[in-house]
Amino acid sequence: MNENLLDKIETIFLVENMHIMTNGIVASVIRKMRFLEDTWGYKPLLLVGGYNIELLRMNVMMKFGGQKQDQNKFTENARILGVFDHFQKAYAPSVIETDYGLTLGEGETSTDAENGIYDIYKDGEHVRKEYYTGLFGRLRKVERLVDGKVHKRIFYDDAGCISKIQSVDLDNQDYYPTESYYTTDKTLCIKAEYDYGKDDTGETNLLRRLWLYDKNGNVVKECTSLAELAACCLDEICNDPQKIYLIVDEAGRYTAAPLAVTRKNVFRCCIVHNIFLINSYDLSSPPQAFYEHLCEHRNEFDGIVFLTMTERTDFIRKYPGYDPRKAFVIPHPYPYPIRYTSFEKRDHKKAIMIARFDRTKQIPHAISIFREVVNKVPDAILEIYGFGMTEEEEKVDNRIKELNLENNVRKMGFTNYPVEKIRGASAFLMTSLVEGMPLTLIESICNGCPVFAYDINYGPADTVVDRMTGFLFPRGDGRAFADKLIEYFSDIELQRTMSENCYKDAERFGVPRFISRWYSFMESLYFRRREMILKEISEENIAATGGLNGGD
Repeated sequence: MNENLLDKIETIFLVENMHIMTNGIVASVIRKMRFLEDTWGYKPLLLVGGYNIELLRMNVMMKFGGQKQDQNKFTENARILGVFDHFQKAYAPSVIETDYGLTLGEGETSTDAENGIYDIYKDGEHVRKEYYTGLFGRLRKVERLVDGKVHKRIFYDDAGCISKIQSVDLDNQDYYPTESYYTTDKTLCIKAEYDYGKDDTGETNLLRRLWLYDKNGNVVKECTSLAELAACCLDEICNDPQKIYLIVDEAGRYTAAPLAVTRKNVFRCCIVHNIFLINSYDLSSPPQAFYEHLCEHRNEFDGIVFLTMTERTDFIRKYPGYDPRKAFVIPHPYPYPIRYTSFEKRDHKKAIMIARFDRTKQIPHAISIFREVVNKVPDAILEIYGFGMTEEEEKVDNRIKELNLENNVRKMGFTNYPVEKIRGASAFLMTSLVEGMPLTLIESICNGCPVFAYDINYGPADTVVDRMTGFLFPRGDGRAFADKLIEYFSDIELQRTMSENCYKDAERFGVPRFISRWYSFMESLYFRRREMILKEISEENIAATGGLNGGD
């Protein structure tokens, strides 16, 4: 492995946003960053596209804590930058901390703090709320009120400087018409205007336009999306002509950002974390809204990474002219060392599910399947871990009661320790209609727990070896699902053999395999781009000299 290549490439992972209880896409990026540093000492940059006033606090917490048994923990040298932070600090002077104590004006009184929040009154009128919920209990936000309604919110960064001022519509408290962002010396650097409307998440504030200012107050860029602002940030970051930059869009909604960076020393890539089509079983189906830009501009990307071979195949079939050399497959890695669990420690009649309460997961359907199992195996147990949509959770509760399964099906809530739960069970169930590449299947196999799942797009067939490390059933065939589970619970030796098969197969999901694939991906990009640049130089030289014979 030619590790000198790493000295030539600076990798930037672009995500939409992140939170303290991060999971999903951001969690996979954090793991990648850690594996790259642990293996090579390679330190990528995590670039957060959305405004997030708590990035400093998260950076500290993720380096010293992390979530889910440290699999999402940052390394000590991890680098994280917010797009808004970049511009807010780009030309600001050094930070001078301000006073964080509660101060009252003349005639003002305050209630006692509740959860760090004070209510301030003047002459009996409620005039503002102050939130001391930032890093080390510092002032985070002030809401100014008119007739009991918020008309302005002022946000403070972790150094106590004003970061953002948000106007609020008095008639619609969910609508903020404008936001203004400031540097530490209170210089306006970004201003945004919003309309109130609907998108795929429901009623929300829709960005109309955004202006980027220089230190003299001049508008240097007008944008219509956060992806355009991220592109401006990337263009400034990728400014060393001696380096090669690999921009990896992990957000889906930000695919326009890397393409807007036109420097020749920049690779532009995207990782497809979710199903790229609205209907993954119909290649004539249009792409998902957040992958429309990627699909339309697919040939402009240097590489597209899929989590499964089957989705890569469908993408190439959907777009016949697409160069397959630009399509890569790099599955999620299992983030821990493989630890063998004694078969005798498992509950041989317990199955588990770990899933978000969502319609596509079909958890009530799984409970109906389990009713058939309990009819034949009365002491069988199903534990369901997860959280999600309230209405779906209510459907789960109702189905358990309807089928009189209160003693057999247990709703366990969210867990930070899924691996421990998997090690105590004999089977993992997944009844989803569609999936991208569920990490839970990999976690199950790597912990000796065979998988029962429908053969859906995508993930199960790429992960489970049918009848070796689990069982795959035709989509929706609950009868076959239940019959096989009944047989499985009744055959301890079958369970033992399949559990051992899982451990034998775990190596293909390990970090070394992931690192090898990631390096091959970077190497392929590098040498293909080098060939293109050499070709361009050759063609320019030929044109400058008038032809192959020097213009004669």
